[in-house]
Amino acid sequence: MEKITLLSGSELVFDKHITLVDKNNNKTNLGFITGDTYFKNEKESGKLKRPTLAWTVLMEIYEKVNRVVYVTDKYTYTFDKPAHDNPIIRTYQGERKIVIPIKNFKVEDNVKEASTSSQG
Repeated sequence: MEKITLLSGSELVFDKHITLVDKNNNKTNLGFITGDTYFKNEKESGKLKRPTLAWTVLMEIYEKVNRVVYVTDKYTYTFDKPAHDNPIIRTYQGERKIVIPIKNFKVEDNVKEASTSSQG
């Protein structure tokens, strides 16, 4: 098990799953890493809306992987590093995050894939 303290004072715990533990001991599951790939289930509405549609990843997670996969009820978003030249790094509530625009992800339609495989 590995623990990293973030700028916000929260701890990032890498075990089977990645858990964010804040100062009040509230825990948030942030997905998991398998091999060199980070997986996270997310709501479609979880994307940043401005200035562009994008997903964010904590830098401490991003630095450990070569691929990021977000799975929503509608789509699977896959990003292979380094797919862009000028990463956008922002600090949100004391946490350093890389902002990855949707245009840099390969997007697969989960609904279409599910209906095709069920017809199989």
